[in-house]
Amino acid sequence: MIKRRNIMVGLASVVLAAGAVFTGTPAFAASDIGGLNIDAACKAILGSAWSATTVNPADPYGWRCVKPGSSVALSSQASMNDVCRSNYGAGAYAVLTHSSSYGWRCYR
Repeated sequence: MIKRRNIMVGLASVVLAAGAVFTGTPAFAASDIGGLNIDAACKAILGSAWSATTVNPADPYGWRCVKPGSSVALSSQASMNDVCRSNYGAGAYAVLTHSSSYGWRCYR
């Protein structure tokens, strides 16, 4: 009976310790470092003749870098990550905070 009680106490300790590990504060919390300047990123990445436009303000994936006769779609999460890195440097990445063209924020 004592052996069984010791096992139960040991299991309870493991469960409590595991709970503390999984419910504790995360070791790393990202910080919101600002909005995206997509026009500046288009110019920095493609050249000063380029500018940003959105084909539909309700579509977060509707951004384009444009210049007369050309268009480059910025239609993916990876593209928005490139914009964040262009705006804020290495380690910055994009997060869609609400569903619109202007719903993107940069984090690090």
